[in-house]
Amino acid sequence: MIHLDKVRVSVIIPLYNKAKYITRTLRSVAGQTFEDFETIIVDDGSSDGSGELASEFPDRRFRVLRQANAGPGAARNRGIKEARGEVIAFSMPMTNGCPNTWKAA
Repeated sequence: MIHLDKVRVSVIIPLYNKAKYITRTLRSVAGQTFEDFETIIVDDGSSDGSGELASEFPDRRFRVLRQANAGPGAARNRGIKEARGEVIAFSMPMTNGCPNTWKAA
């Protein structure tokens, strides 16, 4: 069982108007063979429903933070502040990683 108060890897995804890609990206992250991670999606003021799609993703390792649009750097920094992992990793909403992306972390 994974305890989310402390995880090995925190995956941070800054999100702004990527409704077309976000579900596929979250499926890719969820499909990792390495399971000791959390995913923090920082919705940076999306107006296309991206944040809602991310919020509906059915995995307890994923959480969505919302903020007014401040740019990708601010979104990444917010994710870092909220991270519980020993290692920080970043993913982009259009990224499809291979299943072993964080295995060596």
